[in-house]
Amino acid sequence: MQIQRNRWLRLGFFVIAGLIFLFALIFPEAARLAIKRDREEAVPRMGVAKVAILVAAAPAPLGDNPSPPIVSVRFHGSIVPVQTVVGFNRLQLGQTVQIVYRIGHSGRIYVDRIEPLPANSRR
Repeated sequence: MQIQRNRWLRLGFFVIAGLIFLFALIFPEAARLAIKRDREEAVPRMGVAKVAILVAAAPAPLGDNPSPPIVSVRFHGSIVPVQTVVGFNRLQLGQTVQIVYRIGHSGRIYVDRIEPLPANSRR
């Protein structure tokens, strides 16, 4: 009897997980809206982080707009992508930078902007 009940519980779990996965595939706007709301409701804060990934802007093959530079920072033990980069040509890997970040209700960290620390405040 116990084994039969466990089979139904396991089957029910996989059915519910599958339905959630299908819902996310069919309605991706709902997931994007939840992430957007999580980011917008968080309060911006300032802090410092270290540059972990630094990729220069790639030229566009057809002469259109080049792709923006890609920068990620190590903050609170995680590598987080950056939305806006100020002073890209002054950044180096491992450099301490000033960031504007948010922590959403979900606990996810969003880095809005980074820029090099002023010369008089470098550590």
